[in-house]
Amino acid sequence: MEPKRWGVAMNIRQSLIEAVARSKDLLGSRVADVVSILQARQRADGGFPGKGTDSDLYYTGFALLSLIALGGDYDSDRVTHYLESFGDGEGLDLAHLAGLIRERRLVMDAPFDDALRNAFLERLKKFHCADGSFHHLHGGETGSAYGCFLAIGAYQDLDCSLPEGYTEAMLAYIDRLKGSGGGYFNEVDIPAVSVPATAAAMMVRRILTGQSDDSDAAQWLMKCLDGGGFRVMPLAPVADLLSTAVALHSLSLAGVDLMPIRQKCLCYVDLLWNGELGFCANQYDPISDTEYMFYGLLASGYLCGKSHG
Repeated sequence: MEPKRWGVAMNIRQSLIEAVARSKDLLGSRVADVVSILQARQRADGGFPGKGTDSDLYYTGFALLSLIALGGDYDSDRVTHYLESFGDGEGLDLAHLAGLIRERRLVMDAPFDDALRNAFLERLKKFHCADGSFHHLHGGETGSAYGCFLAIGAYQDLDCSLPEGYTEAMLAYIDRLKGSGGGYFNEVDIPAVSVPATAAAMMVRRILTGQSDDSDAAQWLMKCLDGGGFRVMPLAPVADLLSTAVALHSLSLAGVDLMPIRQKCLCYVDLLWNGELGFCANQYDPISDTEYMFYGLLASGYLCGKSHG
């Protein structure tokens, strides 16, 4: 299959890299510490670990996005060998399959020949649901906001347009996920609004329609602001870094002025920095991993004070 470009549609991979790169203006000398911590986490097999000690495709993606955005070195030959060990992604869930596709795109000069691209496209179809959406774990009757977000990113990274009818079906599904308060569920069968699901839904709508304004969702996100951090939902006990980063990302893309909350959010993100470990999940969690390093950088990128869209 010949690659098909997305034209002027927002590219998820590039938008994340650009946001993390902006964090350099805010972090200053701390950038070198971030890079050093990430570099030290590359395993002998070429991948990067999550909360455990073994390499994981999902967490490797966060490390690569961060290092590339910050201009940090990594052993690309070892990463390439690690990625090639997964072949065409047989047996992976959608998060890990999309991660494999993106990481090949980030690291390799020629990430896909026609045969491999077509094989990845066939793998993606296994997560396509009867209602036209995508689920992050399996194909079935209905999908998830996260699954739609992952699938769109994978098609973009493969330089392939969505098949005919997919756009309309995914938008219709996303509309079904909107709760009465403005936030979004992740799945229709689990009617609990959350910041990550709302962020995923807002991103899907932004890419598929070109529309950045979702004022109801933006207002709901602001209800999750607790001091300088965002809770995963209004009744959650504490704010966390993942919810804070994706909320800031979504609010910015929706055109919301972050300046009124910038200083409080800066203090919250700084609170989660541990000089020896990196960014932690929340103020009560002493553990850091490549995922939370990425989210600390992403949040910092949107709090750097420079204009972006």
